[in-house]
Order: sequence, then C-alpha cells, then structure tokens
Amino acid sequence: KSDFQFNHTIKILFMKVFTTKWLKHLCLPFISSLIISSAIYAQGFSPAVQTRLQYIIDSFQNNPANPFVGGMSVAIKVDGLAMWQGATGYAARNVDAQNNLLPGGTPFEKNMLSRMYSVTKTFTSPLVLELAKEGYFNLDAPVSNFIPLQAINPGLNGSVTIRQLLAHESGYSNYTDEMMLQIAVAFQPTHVWTAFETLSFCHQINVPGAERRYSSTNYIMLGAIVEAVTGKPMEQHYRERFFNPLHLTSMYLGGRESRNGHGDLAAPHDNISAFNPIFQLTGQPTFPDAYTNISRFPLTAVVSLAFSGGGIVTNAADMAEWGNALFGGRATCASTLQTMLNSIPSTPDDGGDYLGYGIWTNNKVSATDYFVGHNGVAPGYKSVMMYQPDRKMTIAILSNYRGCNEYAVAKALYEALPDFLCGNSNRKEDKILLCYKGKDICI
Repeated sequence: KSDFQFNHTIKILFMKVFTTKWLKHLCLPFISSLIISSAIYAQGFSPAVQTRLQYIIDSFQNNPANPFVGGMSVAIKVDGLAMWQGATGYAARNVDAQNNLLPGGTPFEKNMLSRMYSVTKTFTSPLVLELAKEGYFNLDAPVSNFIPLQAINPGLNGSVTIRQLLAHESGYSNYTDEMMLQIAVAFQPTHVWTAFETLSFCHQINVPGAERRYSSTNYIMLGAIVEAVTGKPMEQHYRERFFNPLHLTSMYLGGRESRNGHGDLAAPHDNISAFNPIFQLTGQPTFPDAYTNISRFPLTAVVSLAFSGGGIVTNAADMAEWGNALFGGRATCASTLQTMLNSIPSTPDDGGDYLGYGIWTNNKVSATDYFVGHNGVAPGYKSVMMYQPDRKMTIAILSNYRGCNEYAVAKALYEALPDFLCGNSNRKEDKILLCYKGKDICI
C-alpha cells in the first residue's frame, strides 16, 4: 500500500521513538522536529501511484477521440512531503514544407519550459498588494492618477480603481477578444507591443464595479501602473520578490528576459488557419486547417501583449513549487495572502469561476474538494495551477497543445491520488497517513 515511503533510517528512528518506554521523557519540541525531519526525508509517491499517474497523462496524449498534437509536462507536489513529475507527447512535432504534420518529433521532457500565460496573474496580484502595503499607491486610487488614459484611450473610464482592476470589475474589454488587435498581430507578428498600445485597442463594455467579468486588460494596466510608480520593470519585480527568493530558476518574463540558461522551450501547437487571408496578403506562410506545429509563426507580438497578465515562462516543477509557496504563505506576507483569499466572491462568473484578486476557485478539478489557483490559455499553449489546501498540494500542468482540456487532466490525476489525510475530520489538524511495514500510521 505504500503510497508514501520513508527513508529507511528515518523509518527505524521514528518507530523506536514510539515503541520505547522512554517516550514519556521526550519533550514535545523533539517529537515535532522528528516529524518534520520525517517529512523532509520522505521519498514521495509509491511506484504504483507513479505508474498510475503516468498512465493517465499518456491516455490523454493517445486518446483516439482527441490525440494531443503536442504534449504536456505535469508536476504534483505535496508541500514538504512528496513530488511527482511526468511528461508525455511531443515538445515539437515534425512538419513538411506546408506545415502539415509528419510522424514523430522531439519528446516533451519533464523539465522542459512552456508558457504559463494567465497563471502569471497569481504573481502580479500579490506584487500589487505588497506595493500598496509599502505605500506606493492606494488600492482605491483611480488609474488616471498614474496612467495618461485620456491620451492613450479616452474611451476607457479613468475612474476605475486599482482594486477594481485586481477584481476584474473595471468594465474594460478583454484585449484578447478585440478583433482589430488580433488582425494587427496576424499582420505584424514580430511587433513588440507596449502596454499603452494594447490599451488603445480596448473598449469600455460595462460600468466600473457593476460586475466581475474576466479581462486580462486589467492586469496589463496593473503592470503599467507598477512600472510607472516604481520606475522598475515588471521582470525585475518578479525576479527580486519571487523568482530568486523561492529558487524558481526556470522562470522568466517572456518578451522582457532571455530564455538562455532557463531551459528548452516547447514549441507551440495550434490551429491558426483563420488568419490565412491576412498571411496571404502579407506574404507570410499559411497554415493547414488543423492543429499543427506553428513555430513558423513568430509569437513575439503575442508574448509582448501578454506582459503582466500572462508573460511568464516556466517548467511544471517550478509552477507547482510556486503554488505551494504562494498558498502555503512562503511567497508573501500572511495579510497579503489573506486579502487574496478573501477577495473570492460567493457567486461565479459565466464560466463557473469565482474570480478573486489574480486567483479563482471552481469545481473543475473536484466537485467536493476545494481548489484555488488559475489557468492559462493563448496561442499554442495551455496551463493550469490549482492548490488543494487540506492536502497542501499543487497540481501543475503545462501543455503546448491548444486543444488540451487542462482541467480534465487535473481532475483525472487528482482522482487517482491516494487519500493521505487522517485524524479527526471535525478538527483542524495537520495529519497525514503513512505506511510502515504494511500498516498505516497517522502522524
């Protein structure tokens, strides 16, 4: 049954403590430190569980009804106790001169980089909240105090507050839905967009504060405000506050920082045939009406547009570590995390997500167990990072296939995990179920 396995030495020491008559002379701090040491030396999921998890992602990859054109990398991390990583499929599919898929390609490795896209918002939100605590701005100050919105786009309401941006209550359109912006990107895919250029394409579609409606435009504006007020680029904020202190060595802000030294980036796979008329007009390569390797299409414009709303690149292990660090209270101060969690409303949006400050909850991983986190989707890639607080566990999935149903994968993986919680369910106890010599022990 060994769903979790102790290091052999720690196992023997642990059992001696609980079986000798001198237990009554041990002080509580020693016992506590022993339990902590046991967790640190734990080896993780059993071979049977690891085989089961790998089988699940392989089954999605090879599903006859929807085979993955690309692939995926997955990490499941139980904070301080266990870690599993798996990968399946292709980092880059072979194609012919017309971009039709050929058999085979480059395998998707466990530590390969991919674009997390909107999971980036889980970094931007705590950064903004921390800067507010440090006195850089007031959360209830209007954006017009920091951004020359009348000059950039007079159609956007300048009275929207920073708090409303965090909560998706600005009433601004989502820049990803703006057709004229999509055409501009297809026409000039190598253009590096500034936040102000992005905002110039957006519209006011609702009264500020009227409802929560997801829009990445809010987090592009937050990034612009942070840079204007602090005089420091967003990539420097991310690196100094989060990447470096938490040793998230694979992470960098795409479009602003170089990939060199961080790892190999999986190629994007998508169907972008809808823009073939524009590609033909501009003399660019066209693409089949199917999912294929779209590496020939430069993602420079797409990545620069994503910025503080979706620009971070990572591997799955670091994204899982980020989930545990953020929701486990190591990434930021307790009051900032509590503000984020308290921002989640009691009613969902049209997509079934309960939108908070850079995070959300939903029942897409489990109908009964609480999860909090975010997902990401844009040309060529998908991602999801969801944290389960009772198990202190993050499920992180990165895919370079736009057709991936990332929540379905996360749900199947979660259902395959062992139940390792124990203790009195009516009390708030941090206890886990371990196996010793074929018998369960609860510590």
